Amino acid sequence: MNLLGVIGTYGNVAVDTAVRNTEYVLERLGLRHIPVMRGSAHPSWARCFVPDAGCAQFHGIDGLGGFGPVPLGSTADFLSTDSSSSVDRADCAQSTDRGRIIGDRPIRTIRLSPMENGGELFSIGGYPLHDIHANPSIDDFSFSFAFAADGDVDTNGTAGNTDIDDDGDIPEGVRFLIDQIRRFGRDVTVVATGPLTDIDMAIAEAPDITRNLRLVMMGGSLTQEGNCWDLTAETNMIQDPEAADRVFHSGADITMVGLDVTHQCLLGGTATRRWRDAASLRGQSSEAHRRAPAASSPSSAQSETFAQPTSSKVSAQSKASVTSPAPTPSAASTPSPQRMFSPQTLRFLADIADFSIAANLKADARLFSAGMPLHDPLAAAVAVDPTLVSCIDLPMKVETQTGDFHGTRGRTIGDPEGLINPGAPRVHVALNVDAERFLDEFSTRIAGN
Repeated sequence: MNLLGVIGTYGNVAVDTAVRNTEYVLERLGLRHIPVMRGSAHPSWARCFVPDAGCAQFHGIDGLGGFGPVPLGSTADFLSTDSSSSVDRADCAQSTDRGRIIGDRPIRTIRLSPMENGGELFSIGGYPLHDIHANPSIDDFSFSFAFAADGDVDTNGTAGNTDIDDDGDIPEGVRFLIDQIRRFGRDVTVVATGPLTDIDMAIAEAPDITRNLRLVMMGGSLTQEGNCWDLTAETNMIQDPEAADRVFHSGADITMVGLDVTHQCLLGGTATRRWRDAASLRGQSSEAHRRAPAASSPSSAQSETFAQPTSSKVSAQSKASVTSPAPTPSAASTPSPQRMFSPQTLRFLADIADFSIAANLKADARLFSAGMPLHDPLAAAVAVDPTLVSCIDLPMKVETQTGDFHGTRGRTIGDPEGLINPGAPRVHVALNVDAERFLDEFSTRIAGN
């Protein structure tokens, strides 16, 4: 397996925070050579994105439970816009008791014009500004509105290409996806653990990649409740239902790893205590080797290097979207060398996990008494070893409106067209998972023992 790159996009945090967090985590893992690129700043249906307070509850305002590179209370990127958009960062900037959030020019009144064709200016965690569920994660967050003159704000409302400027530029992460799929074909798997905006944009920009696109996505739910306010939509789907629906109907090879299986894979405090114990033992071993005579061999436990098999390639995209090489069945069953994390890295991973474990327990003690659901890690693991899950193939759609004869915005459901059209695109929907095997492998690989 070769990790080709990581793409940071909006989702639990703003795009620039996602990019910075990804670079920070990769550096801590000893993988700073992996390229990190910027993806979409906002969904296809909006021009500006503000993270949701619900996401901050589970992931922290910084997206890493408060253990990221930007300490809580300091300047952070809570909002994101596309640099080419007519709504620039100064438009979305706000001051709070945490200080200035974003923008390098004096804040001016936000200009909001009526958007035509269903277009919107703001997405608050997937919800339009006027929606009662729009709940920004910023303290004392407020906007002042003034209607703009015609032409001040793009009113095109064209879905799927709102990050493309007049010169035809697209986010570097989207270009990277296109280039890797064209180069490696079906040897690459894209692992999406955030909204599908970047995937949708890549397909729109380069339709030829669809026939070779292998996508493993974390998102959606078919047989279980959603995890949004309406208990119907799943978080990644509510961010950009239009993009997700287009991707589902693109004809690409898609595996949906949704709440049906991720809620069966709960990581508890036993695992994080194991990581902390391993950190203590590794630290003691390191200290013993440090004090030993110079002739002693260095401790292998301190090594952060990792030799990866290169027989196959996978691409992955996530909240901090990841591009990594996709495994063939034979490669997936080939044991890879055991990574040995440093004591500091083990504690860092345990800290983040414990934050989320506590947050999930507080949110729903009935569902999450055993721990936090490993949403994104399971999707990444399925890309490496598809035998972890069993799937059914269904024509799928994502509902884009709420109301009579429309359904519920963000819901992933079977597409009735498949009943009358045998050629309708199908999605591999994961419904069962070998949770015990996955949890043991995940915890053991991190602990290194």
